[in-house]
Amino acid sequence: MKNIKLHIASTLMTLGMLPVSAMALTTTGTMNVSMVLAIPQLSASVTVAGPLNFGAATAGVATIMSGSTTFDVTVSNTTPYTINIDAGLWQNTTSLSRQLDSGLTPKSAADSISYDIWQNSGHTATWAPTGNYSFTGTGAIQTYNVFGQLNVATYHTKASTFSDSITITITY
Repeated sequence: MKNIKLHIASTLMTLGMLPVSAMALTTTGTMNVSMVLAIPQLSASVTVAGPLNFGAATAGVATIMSGSTTFDVTVSNTTPYTINIDAGLWQNTTSLSRQLDSGLTPKSAADSISYDIWQNSGHTATWAPTGNYSFTGTGAIQTYNVFGQLNVATYHTKASTFSDSITITITY
């Protein structure tokens, strides 16, 4: 019975006697689909405002001296990064304090002065040479403070200029 109905419908379609609505016609088209996945251009920079200068003291006179400076970091918006300030050229391996050195030879205890640096003026948040401090970039300049303090002891009797160099590393 099905074959007879199908044969009659097929014959009527061939003769064009079925209404158009009874005939199913199809056509196809192609749509192109694409997407671009971009890797954002990440960037970072660090600018130091000036040296950390403790000023001048009198040799042989015990004095606590302080100094401060800042450095600016710019890192792409929402990009996590770390700041590390190394131990400098003359780290005291016993106390982990950084050292200012006189450059004089032969060396004696009077040829170096320990100093430490902090993130705040209250000296409660250190910039330890073993630390990696985590932050998030904003795309704008972020300013960080460096507060230093040293203790000139009575045994520092040699007149000299004491210096060190520390490196600020931004990892992102």
